[in-house]
Amino acid sequence: MDGRRLRRFGRGRQANKDLLPVRLTRLSNTVSCWYCDFKSAVLNEPLFRFGRRYSRFLRLWFSVGVGFGLAALLGGIMVCL
Repeated sequence: MDGRRLRRFGRGRQANKDLLPVRLTRLSNTVSCWYCDFKSAVLNEPLFRFGRRYSRFLRLWFSVGVGFGLAALLGGIMVCL
């Protein structure tokens, strides 16, 4: 909401840029009690391009996976019954 007020009351676009979080690196890690986290954004762009290029194959792959999962679920239910 602060960003909208700044634009509405005449502050320039530069003031809005300062409000946005900026990450200069593609690595992020967090360490606290009982928790350790490491995040990397290095593979985001290559994975996005791979998904765009092979979208038809991936849609088929996941559809087959869903079908197999449902068949296994029904088979498991039949075995339990």
